[in-house]
Amino acid sequence: TLKWQGQLSKIGEGNLILDKVLISGNASYSGSSEATNKNLQLDNNPFQLESPTSSFRLSEKLFVAGTQSELNTNDANLYLEKGLELSSGKLSSTGGRVDVQDNFTLIGGSLDFENTKLALDGTSSLSGGSLTVSSGLDDVFGVRGDKCSPML
Repeated sequence: TLKWQGQLSKIGEGNLILDKVLISGNASYSGSSEATNKNLQLDNNPFQLESPTSSFRLSEKLFVAGTQSELNTNDANLYLEKGLELSSGKLSSTGGRVDVQDNFTLIGGSLDFENTKLALDGTSSLSGGSLTVSSGLDDVFGVRGDKCSPML
């Protein structure tokens, strides 16, 4: 497990590939290409993607819990291949794409999107929390998949 605090910058060709990451304080990623990670644990800490080229891909489900847990993608793309469960904390984006595959569960916490494309594929459950949209809803909320029925 890599304990990550502070800024990690990657320059040059190729992707950054990580296995298990535990965010242990304020952390950010700035890269010229996508970072791929198997497992990310925010552990009640903020994590930020610094630039539009700092895309981040997770191959396991992302659990966001803890009131101080926050994932801010800014203008970068975020790909969640096994879904997202948000029970407290915050996921925010000011551009780019947030792509949630397989399963999306909003129990609590908040989603805050501005000029972002949200793509859902699979099953969705929205039973609590809040969704804040700072631009037109048609520009922000794109739904894929026949099993997805978001309730807004």
